[in-house]
Amino acid sequence: MAETLIGADQTVFLLAIIAVVTFTLFLVDDRFNHPVFSGSVLLFVIPPLLSNLSIIPFTAPAYDMLWEYGLPLALPMVLLSANLKKIFTETGPVLIAFAVATVVAMVGARLGALVLSGNEYGDAIAGTLTASYVGGTMNFAATSKALELDDPTMLAATLAADSMYAPVLISLVSGLAGFGLIKRFFRPEGEEGVGPVADRANDHQPSETMPRVSVLDLAGLLALSFGIFTVSKVAEQYIDLPAISVLVITVLSIAAGQVLPRFAERCAISFDIGMVILYFVFVGAFAGGNVSVALSSGLILIVYVGILIAVQMLICLSLSAMFKLRYSEAAIGLMAAATGPTVAAAVATSKKWRDLVTPAILAGLLGYVIGNFSGLFVGGLLRGVGG
Repeated sequence: MAETLIGADQTVFLLAIIAVVTFTLFLVDDRFNHPVFSGSVLLFVIPPLLSNLSIIPFTAPAYDMLWEYGLPLALPMVLLSANLKKIFTETGPVLIAFAVATVVAMVGARLGALVLSGNEYGDAIAGTLTASYVGGTMNFAATSKALELDDPTMLAATLAADSMYAPVLISLVSGLAGFGLIKRFFRPEGEEGVGPVADRANDHQPSETMPRVSVLDLAGLLALSFGIFTVSKVAEQYIDLPAISVLVITVLSIAAGQVLPRFAERCAISFDIGMVILYFVFVGAFAGGNVSVALSSGLILIVYVGILIAVQMLICLSLSAMFKLRYSEAAIGLMAAATGPTVAAAVATSKKWRDLVTPAILAGLLGYVIGNFSGLFVGGLLRGVGG
């Protein structure tokens, strides 16, 4: 292995680099709020750039530690904010487009997997990418771990292929918004939709009325995360299923949000804390993206991702037009599924679709909730377990 500026055993220095990169990504989102030039997209660019320039290593104990402990501790914090009742009552037409995009992603992953039929990790790759395009990068990480996509070369290739999805889809969806011919097939933008979509663009922005988080609440949040993590590890010991740990964490975290809605509301900052931890995990994981290795072994994956982009976008937009949705609603529902809440909200903001910012966030959160299940179902189906 080539020598790097910061060695694999220099854990403190590596964590410092990861912290700076994470801060930079959030800073870009805060200052520019651009759908393409965003922290969510740069997450796929900066870590592998640093490793391929031999500044940081491709693998290190620090990355493994974050993957092993950071991911399962952050998942409950993110999923705690997923209020299912609010999601189903406030997303309106966006939820229809989101549901279509979700189903199409699963079907497209199943059909597209034919190009991976000769790959030892084909089922794990298909399941992992399904989870990513139903939920987001968080689900990519969790599902790849659950489906044991642990070969460094294939994981790097999958990450490289996955990284092209968001910017390409954003460019296509944003570009089509300017074509009057395309928008003629959708309901005019000025008309009300088939569900309750109000101008709630600032619902998820910090405000003076946001409840103050107490030390007791933060302590409770940590206790909840560690408790769920512990239960998942116990389940892992007694239930012989590779994905059981992620499934237990997902189910218990969602259940906690529904059973403890007031606590979840008081700890609204838990989502932000969880995302910061997840970005630490992602930066370490994506640093393993060896470009030369990925290109040599991942060209077939790029073809696979191209199939997914075409199938998910074309079918989702076509069915949304049949359901008489606005183009903006169809686009944001698709983006919420394929790229997650933050990117979808950024797209809605940049396109001046202010009434769709909150539905983008809520639908994206639903994607986080069901992304793991979708990916594990597709992965299991391809292994002959689920079908």
